Amino acid sequence: MAGEFYRWYVAQHDGDPGTPDKWERKIKRDEFLKIPKRRPGALLADYLNEVRRFLEARDIVIPDTGLIPLARAAIRAGGVANEILLANANKKYPRKRILEIEDEFPKWEEVEPTLPLAKEPLTVENDFDACAAASGWGAGTVPSYRRMLVKLGEHMGAADLSGVTEADLQSWKKALLAEGIGAGTIKNGYLAAVRSFYGWAVTEGRLKKNPAEKITIRVPKKSRTRSPAFSDDEAALILSETLREPDPRVGREFADALRWVPWLMAYSGARVNEITQLHREDFYWRTIGDERVFVMRLTPKGGRRIKTGEARDVPIHPHLVEQGFHRFVEGKRAGPLFVDPMKRRKGDEARPQNHKVADKMAEWVRVIGVDDEEIQPNHAWRHTFNRLARIVGMNPEVRDAIEGHAPRTEGEKYGGDMPLDPMWAAIKMLPRFAVAPPVGPRPVTEAAKRASQKRMETAKRAKTTKALTRLAPRPAERAPAEAQTEDS
Repeated sequence: MAGEFYRWYVAQHDGDPGTPDKWERKIKRDEFLKIPKRRPGALLADYLNEVRRFLEARDIVIPDTGLIPLARAAIRAGGVANEILLANANKKYPRKRILEIEDEFPKWEEVEPTLPLAKEPLTVENDFDACAAASGWGAGTVPSYRRMLVKLGEHMGAADLSGVTEADLQSWKKALLAEGIGAGTIKNGYLAAVRSFYGWAVTEGRLKKNPAEKITIRVPKKSRTRSPAFSDDEAALILSETLREPDPRVGREFADALRWVPWLMAYSGARVNEITQLHREDFYWRTIGDERVFVMRLTPKGGRRIKTGEARDVPIHPHLVEQGFHRFVEGKRAGPLFVDPMKRRKGDEARPQNHKVADKMAEWVRVIGVDDEEIQPNHAWRHTFNRLARIVGMNPEVRDAIEGHAPRTEGEKYGGDMPLDPMWAAIKMLPRFAVAPPVGPRPVTEAAKRASQKRMETAKRAKTTKALTRLAPRPAERAPAEAQTEDS
């Protein structure tokens, strides 16, 4: 820091060094005050004031205990600065001496990342909410990013993240890999979180540099032996099973989800969590041309989560109306269609009920026999919708509006939302999934057997616990007062 003080000090006068006698007097005064038993305290006080100006100008914060040692180092640095400024005043440029001085001090860019440059601690607890509000992250991203930044603090062993360096983040990246976290998750999750957080801190003037700016990780390209969309047989199996009489052990809301959510995804390409959070109020009728169309609104209203953060309206495919989906919606009370808010547990903010419904649906898809690990049991409907849209020649811009993709170009951002008319025409282009209700018993797959075994083991443990509780001796009753001893 004394070296940086030297550079700052010279820069204050470099453009106009003044006359040589000014710096000769300054050098003589400093030398005089260095003599023992003269006034060394005055010299220290003089440079202490200069050091404070330097720290304020460079937006550097150091502990008060570090001011005196830095002022003492600045006395020597100021001495060589005076020497250079005297040479400048004499119209000379002592290149050799300047190079010698530069070699005496470490490079600032090498030591700066290790210095606490923030005016105040940068913590997840105090600063994350402001960062999230300014960054405009989606509702699903906020808890995820918070969790990842907390994990960085745990790795660093400190809540204050202002002193984190590139080397620290490289070490953290290796630690995450050692935990078995995938390179893609690290790149698009953990590193994206810290890069955004530190980027906000730089924008707010809290830090000089984003230590995550150059940190990245190579994500190996996955080999794929099949399409990410459902095959015709897989789609038919899932949709056929939605028509089966619900299992009596399944709750009403989840039974409704099994019946309708796969169809809604198949005919809209919507994300599963966008569908499972739908409310009764998210549907309405609209006349388009001479047709009466049932429409659903996918919205972030009320804390619900849409990846783009923007609501969109999507016409319901005629096949779903023929199946009576509109009657199902109109027969429900106001509120969520596929979850029961009364069953919500405390502490579920990071993992809403509708996400748990989506997880259970994915398990159900595996249980009924769609068990190829290369296929995503819910998200594959999005790929299936894309494949069918290409087959029927759907306009890509209309397709993207239906699915809720962000505009691909600046031009597509103009003109506002996609009207319902072209969306309705595009939805009607999609071929119907012609399936019949399943015949025979429910599929008995290996996944189904494991799920059944797990339920049996859980029930057995619950029964054993209940029996042990019933047989446990009751606490001894307190002895009557007259039977107590004198000591008691």
